[in-house]
Amino acid sequence: MQVEEDSGFTDNISLSATDVDGTLSFKTKRLDVPAYEAILKAEKAGLIVILTSGIPVQGLRPMAQLLGASHYLIGENGGVIFDGKEIETMSNPETAKKCFEELKQKIPGIDYYSKADTRLSEIALKLGPNPKEIQKIADKYGLRVVSTGFT
Repeated sequence: MQVEEDSGFTDNISLSATDVDGTLSFKTKRLDVPAYEAILKAEKAGLIVILTSGIPVQGLRPMAQLLGASHYLIGENGGVIFDGKEIETMSNPETAKKCFEELKQKIPGIDYYSKADTRLSEIALKLGPNPKEIQKIADKYGLRVVSTGFT
């Protein structure tokens, strides 16, 4: 995203949503400085910049402050929306928990990506077990298994 301060593009565009992992940051999880500068310019030009990610909103909040992005955030692959004041969960987290309990019983070695994870709408699993096996069980709960490829 490149923004020129006097470009006038804010006449037609009022917001921009951008992914964080692999877009504003490299696979090494280091910030892409030109992307950071583009967000600062966009905000200065009056554009609302919404950070989106697969990570929890709680992890996005300090990043938004650092980047100078607007306070709107979308986390957990669209499962949680933060408007600057309230968090709204777009799914039933109890369903994901029940599915995870069944997965633990039926697939040896399955585990959380991180025990410290504070997800509200989904469960992130460690890579390893066959995603097709996991999806068979998740289907019973109306859930979708997604491998982001970003670790």
